[in-house]
Amino acid sequence: DAISLIDRLLLSKCSQLPKICLMGHSMGGLIIRAALPRLEKYKKNFHSLVTLSSPHLGYTYSSSKLIDVGLWFLNNVKKCTSIKEMNMNDK
Repeated sequence: DAISLIDRLLLSKCSQLPKICLMGHSMGGLIIRAALPRLEKYKKNFHSLVTLSSPHLGYTYSSSKLIDVGLWFLNNVKKCTSIKEMNMNDK
């Protein structure tokens, strides 16, 4: 997986871990955000995180009632964790 690849690259290429800058575009920004808890051991090396056009707040505006009802259901009935994360309500 991606975390294993990051481990191998950092440990094999660097004798001393450098500052780590993460950058993602669109879905890449969401993937990086989801990976951050699994990169906890590199926390002291994190320097910056840049996301461009990443939908951190989710898809909140739609012209489809079906999507609106589905998001409402996931948020209010299922108490879906990912919806809270996209709305930055996660802890």
